[in-house]
Amino acid sequence: NACNYQSWHLYCITDKSKVSALIPDICTQEWIKNASIAVVITENNTRLAERWGKEKADLFVAEDAGACAQNMLLMAAELGYAGVFVGAFDEEKCKKYVGAGENECPVLIVPIGTYEIEPPLRDRKAFDEVVTFYEKVFEKKGSIYTINRWVEFDFGNKLSIYNKLYDGEKIKIK
Repeated sequence: NACNYQSWHLYCITDKSKVSALIPDICTQEWIKNASIAVVITENNTRLAERWGKEKADLFVAEDAGACAQNMLLMAAELGYAGVFVGAFDEEKCKKYVGAGENECPVLIVPIGTYEIEPPLRDRKAFDEVVTFYEKVFEKKGSIYTINRWVEFDFGNKLSIYNKLYDGEKIKIK
C-alpha cells in the first residue's frame, strides 16, 4: 500500500440479507445477491494527498484497493470460492449503507461465494501480445513460444513464463 499509510478500510457484510439489500439501490448487478459475503473497500486519501497531491493520491488509493481486492480473490480461489470486484455502484449510497467515515470513499465491492457451475475459461489474447514487456526488459525475443501457453528465454540458463489461465485443464499445477 502506498507509503504504508494503510488508507483502506474493509466493511465485511456477512449477513446474506444485507448482501442482497445492496441490489438495486447501490448495485445493479443482480448476481451479487447470490454471494455469501460482500466486502466494501473504502479509501481515505487525506494523508496521501497532503504528501503527494490529490491526483497522485487518487491513483494510489485505486491501486491499493485493486491490490487488496486481488489478494482477497486469490485467497478465496485458493479456498475454493469465487468472486470478482465491482466498481460500478452508487458510492454515496454505499458509503451510507456501510456507515463509512466522512473522509472514506467506497472504491470497490468484492462479492465472494460459491458457484453452481464453474464458469468456462474465456478466450485470452495471444501470449505474444501480453509478453512483449519481457522482451523489452530482456532486450531479446523469446526462443520458444507455445501458442498462448509458454514463452522461454535463453540466457545460457532458461527462463520460462507460463500462462496458467490458458490451459489450466491440461496441466495440473499443485
